[in-house]
Amino acid sequence: TEERNLEMIRNMALVVMRYATMVAIALSSPIVLAQVTSDRVVDPDTIAPTESTTVTVTVDVDESNRPNAAIVVEVLPAGWTPTNGSPAPSSFNSGSGEARWLLGGQVQLVDTVITYTLNPPVAVPDGIYDINGDVRFSSNGNPTTVPSTGEMDIEVETNLLANSLRALAMDAVQA
Repeated sequence: TEERNLEMIRNMALVVMRYATMVAIALSSPIVLAQVTSDRVVDPDTIAPTESTTVTVTVDVDESNRPNAAIVVEVLPAGWTPTNGSPAPSSFNSGSGEARWLLGGQVQLVDTVITYTLNPPVAVPDGIYDINGDVRFSSNGNPTTVPSTGEMDIEVETNLLANSLRALAMDAVQA
């Protein structure tokens, strides 16, 4: 047990050293406020395998320091496809699952709401599937990437309808 205690002390010391290093780096780095941010809502966030869901990405632009253009990137689960985009994606790579929306450029970049239907592949197994994304733009000539916030996953549940009906029945019995 003495070896185990020493190992735990060493591991704790490593954690403290890593934390101290991260704090030192954070304090020495200039604070950069994002000029463009994006927030994702998935509704519903739990679906049956044959259902699709609606994804809404709200892009907010800082009007006091507005870049000319931005690229919103959504990285979808393998095999899933976006349809009915408003606006439509500028590109979609089914191999990487990456959908891109080019915003601004010829016209001034403004707050934008992107919506699309997300469709699972045929016979998708139950599970939790991640959606990642970010918004990319140039800030004072420097490429900047800001990760999207909000909902980051979708749950697929085969027995979704049966479970919902069971829960309603249980509520009715208890009432």
